[in-house]
Amino acid sequence: MSTARRGRQEPPNFSFPLVQTAALTALAATSPLPTKVVTISAPAGYGKTVLQTALFRHVQGLDVRAIWVGLDERDTTMDRVLSNRLPSQAP
Repeated sequence: MSTARRGRQEPPNFSFPLVQTAALTALAATSPLPTKVVTISAPAGYGKTVLQTALFRHVQGLDVRAIWVGLDERDTTMDRVLSNRLPSQAP
């Protein structure tokens, strides 16, 4: 698998430690999570990816199946989104 594709299948590694924020604490306090899909929306630079990475790691620590799907401006159709999934995760 290419590095570019793998990068869309797992959260990024940061050069700084992830901190426990109020948003993460609120999301992590519900067990199990209230939904199967979590979407975070905010302007650039507000820490969306950092929050989602921390939540992803938290859920993995609970031994709950979690899938990271990285999306960008190229992902304009459902076919495109589904084609980015790993073969073992295909519907």
